[in-house]
Amino acid sequence: NGLQKLTLGTCDVTDLLEHARARFAEPANAQHIELLVEAQPELPRLYADQVQLERVLDNLLGNALRHTAEGGQIRLQARRHGERVII
Repeated sequence: NGLQKLTLGTCDVTDLLEHARARFAEPANAQHIELLVEAQPELPRLYADQVQLERVLDNLLGNALRHTAEGGQIRLQARRHGERVII
């Protein structure tokens, strides 16, 4: 049926972004691309499927690396917006 079962739990946004940066550090370094994590302090924990969020971040970072010029910069940002967290 194509539906994915979500495994929900709490996850830390800053850790999520830091781990994504670590997963892409080698290819970014090879292209001389700087990966930055910029997260507001004390963001609330998310109630989400961490594996699916990691998959989304990996897809976004893969695309960003393909479309960022050598010597460029990619920013992974998270901030609070009311009761929401924007990544």
